[in-house]
Amino acid sequence: MFFRTTGSPALPALSFETREKLRHKATLFGMYVPARCRQQGLGRGLVQAVLAQAGARPGVRLVQLTVTQGNDAARALYESCGFVAYGVEPFAVAAGPAYVSKIHMWCNIGFPDASLS
Repeated sequence: MFFRTTGSPALPALSFETREKLRHKATLFGMYVPARCRQQGLGRGLVQAVLAQAGARPGVRLVQLTVTQGNDAARALYESCGFVAYGVEPFAVAAGPAYVSKIHMWCNIGFPDASLS
């Protein structure tokens, strides 16, 4: 599922797991807001729309994502929308001759007890 925005190239995507034991999960990916569109509430609106769409899907209980380590603005946005970091994947993505790590995050949208066990 893709979300289109009027006049902006921001385009997050949401995927749903189809495997039986993983159907309670959805993944937010491809989230990007150009610099000229930041600090206007667009990112927050998009994340909230993704969470609402995921919550409308029967059986989906959490949304997960990764954010590039060091992208503090994006991480702060996700945390303000209810996402919690649960781990770091080192050397997750090749960026030319270097590698970047990814922070894994999740947001509870349907579990009555959100504690990690």
